[in-house]
Amino acid sequence: MVLSGLVNTRVVRWLVNGGVDAIGLTGVDFNLVQVDRMQIDGADLGFVGRITAVRGAPARPAGPGLVPVISPVSLGEDGQTYNVNADHVAAAVAHALGANQLVMVSNVPGC
Repeated sequence: MVLSGLVNTRVVRWLVNGGVDAIGLTGVDFNLVQVDRMQIDGADLGFVGRITAVRGAPARPAGPGLVPVISPVSLGEDGQTYNVNADHVAAAVAHALGANQLVMVSNVPGC
């Protein structure tokens, strides 16, 4: 919930303070990102999700210049919320929107 509340709101605030019209969303909003429970080699990873579908329309900005900031917390087919790798969500949403480019910003050296 830190990602959907504190972090998402903070990123939106920074963008808005910089003159960007931004809106905060999560993968749960509008059932934007649908997932199932991720397993690796049969091992259950708990509430970690694997993307099964993305609804591109809700992520499309409602107006010109509106930037969605999407938290990777997403909705499982079982009705539970799951954490999903943020880069996977970004790539899946970009693909669903037919984006020509995806730019990622990281504080991790070499990324």
